[in-house]
Amino acid sequence: NNWTKITPANPETMAAAGTDLYGDFGANGIWKYNGTPNNWIKISLANPEAMAGSDSALYCDLGSNGVWKYESFTWEKIAVSNPTSMAAGSSAVYGEYGVNGFWKYDGSWGKITQ
Repeated sequence: NNWTKITPANPETMAAAGTDLYGDFGANGIWKYNGTPNNWIKISLANPEAMAGSDSALYCDLGSNGVWKYESFTWEKIAVSNPTSMAAGSSAVYGEYGVNGFWKYDGSWGKITQ
């Protein structure tokens, strides 16, 4: 039951995807930690509004720049809109879009509430 300090920095938010940990360090961007001591890798200059991790992918809400998916060292824009909130499950991300309802993305978007 020992704690190990993995960074002296204070992330704005964090998300786990698979065995990796991602940290949003504000103006310093998004960083990936794979469990190796002192091995943080900068993967983006972006400062996301929210992040959520699934089994293998990281999803980032980049505000007016939409929702992006990071998987296997590749970024893919999956939505142009900005969700109010989002969460990820094992193989999907869910976005809440206010009056436009609740949506699920698992390769394509589908509305799951009215």
